[in-house]
Amino acid sequence: MKEKYDALIFRLTPGARDYYSVRINFDGQAGSDSFRKMQNTIGLIKEKWEVFFPGNPFDYFFLSDHYNDQYKAEVQFRTIFGLFAILAIVIACMGLFGLSWFINIQRTKEIGIRKVNGASTARIMLIISADFFRLIAAGIITAAPVTLIIMEKWLEKYPFRVAFSWTQFILSGILIIAISALTIGYNTLTISRTNPSESLKYE
Repeated sequence: MKEKYDALIFRLTPGARDYYSVRINFDGQAGSDSFRKMQNTIGLIKEKWEVFFPGNPFDYFFLSDHYNDQYKAEVQFRTIFGLFAILAIVIACMGLFGLSWFINIQRTKEIGIRKVNGASTARIMLIISADFFRLIAAGIITAAPVTLIIMEKWLEKYPFRVAFSWTQFILSGILIIAISALTIGYNTLTISRTNPSESLKYE
């Protein structure tokens, strides 16, 4: 997959050797019944092989497995990268949770005053969360072009590759904002629901 394929010629000749390709109808469902059917089919092919090529060993492999073996390194890279990405998201959420809690505690008295003046819980949450979302939006805008450049450089070694679309970055940004909203929203909602009399007493 990292090299362009050469020109191929498919021939049907009586003296053909090396490999024979056999297409097997298989539903792809796991289970003892499917496995038994596959083994029966392979056994039937082996019988035909021994009839036409007596004394020659019967050795077979699945072409899908052969193709999948070529992607092992990429699959391992995806798994490791995915685990580190999840770890990074968890650490970022923990940091964001702690930072939002700290800032909300500092603004407890401000929240109490706003509630006394008639501000709704939703309005307070919007005001408190606005600063965080500005930083998150700035991070997304900064990271998207850098990510695009890095991915384009990484994919240059593949002659056949997928094309990136800005839709993927938009969806990723929406997901990041949703996760951040859940992380920040809990702290903000807890503080905004505090009794104003307790908030105004807070030092």
